Amino acid sequence: MFVSRCYVCPDLIKNTILGTVVFEVYEQSYGIMQQRWNQEDTSAQHAFETSHHCIAGAIAGTSHAFLGLAFETMENRALPTFRYTMQSAIHHSLAHTVLFGSYAGVKYLLESMIAKQHQQRSATTSLAGGDEFLMEYQIGITATAGGVSGVVQNTVSHYTGMWLQVETTEKTMYQQMLANRTAVTAASIDSPAASGSRSIMRSMINSFRPLPPAGQTLLAFPGMAVAFLAFEYARDI
Repeated sequence: MFVSRCYVCPDLIKNTILGTVVFEVYEQSYGIMQQRWNQEDTSAQHAFETSHHCIAGAIAGTSHAFLGLAFETMENRALPTFRYTMQSAIHHSLAHTVLFGSYAGVKYLLESMIAKQHQQRSATTSLAGGDEFLMEYQIGITATAGGVSGVVQNTVSHYTGMWLQVETTEKTMYQQMLANRTAVTAASIDSPAASGSRSIMRSMINSFRPLPPAGQTLLAFPGMAVAFLAFEYARDI
């Protein structure tokens, strides 16, 4: 009994381990790419660094997928199929690519906007240096960028999990919804041409249903805001 419970890792511990591994793999991967392919031209630096964030996020997402599958294997006592493994890897890789890429993009945008406003104000008044001024807003910038990236990741993760059939609940809901709508459509066909055009539109619309749960999407903002604040300030200690 004790041995079997040891294999079932509590969700809190499991999520903590997964989150720690994701951020550590991301930071190490990003650092390696920065050292090897550092750009001196500042005009192209942001776009180049954003690609580094996305690639590092993809690597971190893949590590999340395989570590998560290891936990599932211990809990279920069964090895996942190769197809499910690849689907899970793609799902988490895309989600974390979007997470870290959008975080870097939103953070850069906010810093640029605040720095520009500071430059405009300092042209007429004597203000502190740009870097010192920007530090006053760093917590807000990090929290906002982290929150926005969390919402974006949650949305992308919802659809990739559904399309790749990684999440059983969403897959079941999606298939049942399509079956119901197909039955209704078949009972109300007017003409082949009209039916063809309507079916294409319905297929496009239905591919984005069900929508991400509103509560889960909203909770992603404060959750990732805190996560990125902890990440940014913990690595400076």
